[in-house]
Amino acid sequence: MLVWTIQPYEVWEKLQHDGLLYSPGPELLDEVWRWRTAYDWLAEQMERRIGPRSRPGIYPLWAWYQWRDAIHRKPDLRSSQLAPGTRGVRLACEIPNDQILLSDFIHWHHVLNYSYYSLSQAEDDAFESEMAFHGLIRGLVSEGPLSDPVYHQRILDSWERIFDLDSVGDPDWLVGETKDKKSIQGSFWQLSLDQVRAITIFTSR
Repeated sequence: MLVWTIQPYEVWEKLQHDGLLYSPGPELLDEVWRWRTAYDWLAEQMERRIGPRSRPGIYPLWAWYQWRDAIHRKPDLRSSQLAPGTRGVRLACEIPNDQILLSDFIHWHHVLNYSYYSLSQAEDDAFESEMAFHGLIRGLVSEGPLSDPVYHQRILDSWERIFDLDSVGDPDWLVGETKDKKSIQGSFWQLSLDQVRAITIFTSR
């Protein structure tokens, strides 16, 4: 599977030197509990679906399978999100299908924000009403996850919908995009130098 990742040039130098690249996880994981919950959940999903971490304690590496849609798969360097003046590199990488987990980039934000991923307005309203009835406050505005383990697990279970890339949601609720119109990200445990197929060096503007 061909995917693309944009990295600071120093990361490319490290990959050339070490031959393998791993991720320790974003620096802010320890500061933002929602992000720690999200990344830990994704790591658990990866272990279930593509196998265990290739070394203890690492977190997912990220790449684009479809940056904008099926026509614009390769990420535009003008959207690199690197700080202006930063030297970067876009790598085209060949990752075996059984070593990468694809997910819907837009709806990954349900996971990052600790929100229930509903498929319709009616489903969302029903879940919010249930929580209100039990006096529960969504973790997004509180200091941590829901105290009720049942509702906490229901939120986590709803996130698995990000892996169903063939689903077409209610157009009045989830835009109704088909797979070829979705932004699709891939997460994997490691990148080896021999998986790199093309290199584009640039300076972010």
